Amino acid sequence: MKQHELATILLEKGRIEELVAFYEDDTIDVPNEYVAYAANHQGITILVYQKDHHGAQKVVFQGVNALQEATIWGAPIKKEIKTQTPTGWQELAPHIGSDEVGTGDFFGPVIVVAAYFNPKQLDLLSKYKIGDSKKIDDEFIIKIGPQLIKDFPYSLMTVTPEKYNELVASGYNLNRMKAWLHQGVLANLQKKYPSKKIPVYIDQFCTPLQYFKYVKGHASFVNNLHFETKAERQYPAVAIASMIARYAFLTYMAELGAKYGTTFPLGASGKVDAFAASFIAKYKLEELNKLVKQNFKNYNKLI
Repeated sequence: MKQHELATILLEKGRIEELVAFYEDDTIDVPNEYVAYAANHQGITILVYQKDHHGAQKVVFQGVNALQEATIWGAPIKKEIKTQTPTGWQELAPHIGSDEVGTGDFFGPVIVVAAYFNPKQLDLLSKYKIGDSKKIDDEFIIKIGPQLIKDFPYSLMTVTPEKYNELVASGYNLNRMKAWLHQGVLANLQKKYPSKKIPVYIDQFCTPLQYFKYVKGHASFVNNLHFETKAERQYPAVAIASMIARYAFLTYMAELGAKYGTTFPLGASGKVDAFAASFIAKYKLEELNKLVKQNFKNYNKLI
């Protein structure tokens, strides 16, 4: 099992200059006013802090084998091995990731979210049980959602059922729709963190070639884009995006339920068909059309 290590050393100005020159090709942007310089070298994040400690500056190394990397530059004044850190993450340096929700639900919108993660939020991964939202109880998502949107920078786009049906009627298939949404939220968030060195990950739903065909003509460009299957298991930003998207979807559906005085079932099962039929009996088909994705097989059973 890989362990996440943290080591802190103090370096004088001359040695700081040597360190910056050494890691020049690995330089990254970290939006922290207290950090003078940051790099990610072979999965190890190096942070040089502004504050002077009697003629020396604090340098923090974190990641797998961080202790060994730190000792190249000096003797650690502090070292820590965090066995509680979630294992299996492929990226712990600053990065952006996106994911979507609602594509398998007859009722409700499609929501796509991009989120940003940086190393100083590492402890929040375990605190908030960050992971694939599909494997996390919805009650926990609802509980933790407000904290997630407070602590993690994100961008969100929602396609309502009515807009969804308009897009399908105009020739969009689901993957093309998702591609445009992912491109939009990723570009929105990347404007805040424009460094070309910050990687951007998408939970892959089509081939990269097809993706770029779908977004041809899109007004926004995304740098350093990577496509990964099951990305929510590998990259914290994608997992965070997954959870925020689920929270936004559940909130949307709760508000919809409050409007109609009911609880809308999720998914596209026979239970959903029965609910839709009873909804039509009460509100008519015209009202249902505002709330569902009409290209689902569920819809054909009702008309």
